[in-house]
Amino acid sequence: MNFLPFEKFTIETTLSQEEIQEKLATIIGDVEYIADPFAVEIPYYGEFDKDHFKMWRVRTLVKNDFAPVIEGTITPGVSSTSIDVTMRFKYSTMAVFVFMFIFCLLLGLIKIEIVFPFSGMFFVFYIISILVFNYGTNQAKSRFDNLFSPR
Repeated sequence: MNFLPFEKFTIETTLSQEEIQEKLATIIGDVEYIADPFAVEIPYYGEFDKDHFKMWRVRTLVKNDFAPVIEGTITPGVSSTSIDVTMRFKYSTMAVFVFMFIFCLLLGLIKIEIVFPFSGMFFVFYIISILVFNYGTNQAKSRFDNLFSPR
């Protein structure tokens, strides 16, 4: 389990760059929100071109700011193609954590007794968000492994 909201890994596949683009087109759509959580056919929205992609999980009933932003670079090689994938929090989510951390530090400077409840809430909030983030990265990793394995 990662305790930082950042994950980076590489997938080596024998698929060509065009085959990878075709497979990405099956999971990346242009719909950002779907009201019915059971009607999600394409699980991600985003954009991709010849050698780069960026995608987010399709939102259903609730907005999940802790789901990872997935970015990748496709690099063709001689006998295989390499896909470098990076998963991270959204920048707005990271900004909220930085603000909360600075807020707890400032409270600690003013009066140390005040900071303990706030730092406890910050810690619980951070652990829950990391658990949700790791769940999303594990889902995406298994989907990528299934998607890019040669059949």
